[in-house]
Amino acid sequence: MICEILSNELEKYLEFFWRLTRLPNTNSYPLYNTITEMKTKFERVIENETDKLYAVYRKGSLCGVVCLEVIP
Repeated sequence: MICEILSNELEKYLEFFWRLTRLPNTNSYPLYNTITEMKTKFERVIENETDKLYAVYRKGSLCGVVCLEVIP
């Protein structure tokens, strides 16, 4: 299942997403140097009308993130 992440929900996901970026088998591009850099990027995505940030769940457990940026 995927759920859109709203601006008031981002904080509860950040630590989990940051841990994913630190593992070689779960990181993706762009590579973030700090959790603050990642948070800033995700905040911009959430605020953008066409972009979306999703939390991915498998069997009720959080397992990933999808950052969807749409180029009009």
